[in-house]
Amino acid sequence: MRLSLSTKWAFPVPRKRKNIVKFFAIAPALMLSAGFALPQIASAQESFRCAGENQYCNLPGTHDHYATSYGSSDRSVIVETENLGTIPCSNDLGDPHGNVGKSCNAIEVRQATSEPELSFARCASENQKCTVPAADGEYAVVRYGANGKWLYNNVGSDVWCANGSFGFNFDPIPNVAKVCEKSTTMLKGAPRGSESRWQTCANEGGDCKPRGGFGTYLIRYGADTRWLYRTVVGNALGCNSSAFGRDPADGTFKHCQYMGLRTVRNVQGQWNRLNACGGCGANTYKITKGVERGKTRESTSHWTQEVKVSVESGFKVAGIGGTANVETTTTFGKSDTVASSFTETAGTEFEILCDKGALWQLQTTVDEFCRPSSASCSTTAKAEVFQCATVQDQPKTSWPEGDVKITK
Repeated sequence: MRLSLSTKWAFPVPRKRKNIVKFFAIAPALMLSAGFALPQIASAQESFRCAGENQYCNLPGTHDHYATSYGSSDRSVIVETENLGTIPCSNDLGDPHGNVGKSCNAIEVRQATSEPELSFARCASENQKCTVPAADGEYAVVRYGANGKWLYNNVGSDVWCANGSFGFNFDPIPNVAKVCEKSTTMLKGAPRGSESRWQTCANEGGDCKPRGGFGTYLIRYGADTRWLYRTVVGNALGCNSSAFGRDPADGTFKHCQYMGLRTVRNVQGQWNRLNACGGCGANTYKITKGVERGKTRESTSHWTQEVKVSVESGFKVAGIGGTANVETTTTFGKSDTVASSFTETAGTEFEILCDKGALWQLQTTVDEFCRPSSASCSTTAKAEVFQCATVQDQPKTSWPEGDVKITK
């Protein structure tokens, strides 16, 4: 493929891509945030295996906030705790994968500088109901405990403030009167599409299999207004009382619903100069695109959609030297070009013609929720997005239109 650039900006003409059915999976997986809602994981943090099945997971430190996955490579439930020190690595957290061997992996949760911290307000005392007026596609983070020691969960309806009813079958602080607090802000599911609202996925006794494939989901089990909630990383979860720790509506036939959770926390662009040759005139250059750091996302649909939405709604692009951060927006066709670069293997090569002395390429970095066993919490890819300018010009951080011609 050859691109001819005679304007300052160019994007390739959108073209159809094959439907990719191989899903990106890391195991054991962990998509995290404060209450699994807003991105809170510092990318430098590393996960660690803290326990095997039916052991206790020791979380070091006295004032620390951890998220722990319990399950197999395909199905894990997430429990977030603060200052608890030790939690059971057992079906007290719910059984996410039947008779398959399981383990626990943990990672420390820290505030990301790009995101605000959640605020909480008391909603119930122990053994009372915490009211959560969530609309379809919304949920709240609710925490249960006392004296700065908390057990967190995501919920999309009223929840009973008690040990088993809160969603996990253990007492975070035995012999202490506890309370529930909920986030003062309601949070939304994955952007756009059917996964942003509750979708029925199974009747009791079946398997809930989200249409998006391997990903991060909030899954609930119950009937009418009686629900139990699990934040799940994987491609399925049993729709039964064993998976959720207890029966939320005894004597009533139940079903499961799911909603996709946001996983992209931050998108940033950086202009990289590929050549500078004053007075060279028109030249054809061999250029590479694709993932430079992280893993190629042959991706779940809602991860790619999140990148597109982030680019369309506004992301920061650094100019020459990386010093000029400017917030910019773009159209769907251009955002699709940026997002598709994350599905390309590093080094995918093509030719581009620049009729001026300097050629710049957009490199985009997407931060996401950390997962145990992952090499990084962010992915960087070179996109088919260029500026062709004189040597003296700096790349533009706005998004003017430009014509582009693609030839074989």
